Amino acid sequence: MRVLYFSILILNLTLSSFGGSTVATAINRTGEPLGAIGFQYSFQDVELCSDNTFVFLKCQEWLVNAPSNGDYKGTTVIIDEPLRRDQYNYLEEGLDNNIPTSSPILPGAPNRSVDIVAYLKPATGGKAVKRIYGGVGEDNLKYPDIKDDDLEYVSGHDHGAKVVSAFSTLARRSKIIFIPIAIGGKGFVDLDKETAVWQWIYDNINTYNIKVISMSWIYFGSTPTKAVTDLITAIHNRGVILLNAMGNDGRKRFGSDFPMNQKYVYGVGSVDHENRGPSWDQDYSARYGGFTGNTQNAVDFPDSCKDAHTNIFCSAWGEDSYSRNLKTDFVMPGNGVPSFVWLQAGSIWGPYSMYSMGTSYSTPYLAAAAIIVNYAYVKGFLAAAGQNSYLLQDLTAERIYEILKQSSSRSSWDQKMGWGFVTLNTVYQNAYNAGYNDYVPPSSGGGPVFY
Repeated sequence: MRVLYFSILILNLTLSSFGGSTVATAINRTGEPLGAIGFQYSFQDVELCSDNTFVFLKCQEWLVNAPSNGDYKGTTVIIDEPLRRDQYNYLEEGLDNNIPTSSPILPGAPNRSVDIVAYLKPATGGKAVKRIYGGVGEDNLKYPDIKDDDLEYVSGHDHGAKVVSAFSTLARRSKIIFIPIAIGGKGFVDLDKETAVWQWIYDNINTYNIKVISMSWIYFGSTPTKAVTDLITAIHNRGVILLNAMGNDGRKRFGSDFPMNQKYVYGVGSVDHENRGPSWDQDYSARYGGFTGNTQNAVDFPDSCKDAHTNIFCSAWGEDSYSRNLKTDFVMPGNGVPSFVWLQAGSIWGPYSMYSMGTSYSTPYLAAAAIIVNYAYVKGFLAAAGQNSYLLQDLTAERIYEILKQSSSRSSWDQKMGWGFVTLNTVYQNAYNAGYNDYVPPSSGGGPVFY
């Protein structure tokens, strides 16, 4: 069985001396469009949501309504490659506040952080939960009390940190639970066969107010056990929406690919958020609002599935019928999007601002939209209910999906695009209105009515 993570990064860096230390700087290629894979982006453009990715998603309009305290009325679970201790602290604190702003490594950004309220540590063999690190407001894992090995980190595998950083750009300061999946013999193994992780999630839905699960990986050719399928279904039935990346290999996914072959795991593909490449070459262009990759022959003819910089990336897709389990449900930007890449240059180690590509980033973007649905719905309901807030009921996973669908760019489902992409301000407004309109005052025939 093989686990594949769905992100791609091609670095275009040179090393130079800066301020007495060796640091990495981007090669300056005249005429490169925004979103060139492997090139650095503007830190301020991410902080202010003015990067093309976030303009496409209407991020600035959403931030006006974002909770300043990070209380999204729910928690998102991210299952991915283990974090190292420094990455954990960077992400909790808003990257590294100790790195000087003169460095090309990103300075601290407290407004773009997450609150890791739980980080699961597997027991020997990765088949049970041994202990939990983190907690609400616990912003540091201190060395030597916590070491990289305690978090199951494997050197050179930083996919999980990049996925969390993508989520943090949209759902800022949001609470997350991080579950490390096996890589290099560490982390939780065989999520298609072992029930420990799924059982822990199910048992702790109320404890942590879990609403969303984001996954950007796949087990090829895997049929899960009935116990795993039953638990995933049970988690969904308790109001948790599960999302998974469709993949980057430009082909139709097979029914044997887990977890996307699960009825209640929704597939996320990639859409282009800007135009790139020469207008005369259809195969080498990224088209605003278009599916990332335009050929089913990408595996046999990879040249037909490249962007303007000859880096192969085409989003995968699902079945041709909406009634099938393994299908594309939504698409979000994933082709040349900002990510934080952990590199070491001389004495400085930390996150660099690099454009990356992959449905691994599309998925946490949609996860952020889903937790925004939950936040806005609760806010709208409470605005209407006043003192009758006790009437608030949790959203179902189906309702979250329907609000995303209502907010999407398409009115009909498509095999590759699903219901299309969502913009954050539309998601917020539709969810708020849904909550506001769902409030029904209690009958005046019984006890007191509060307004």
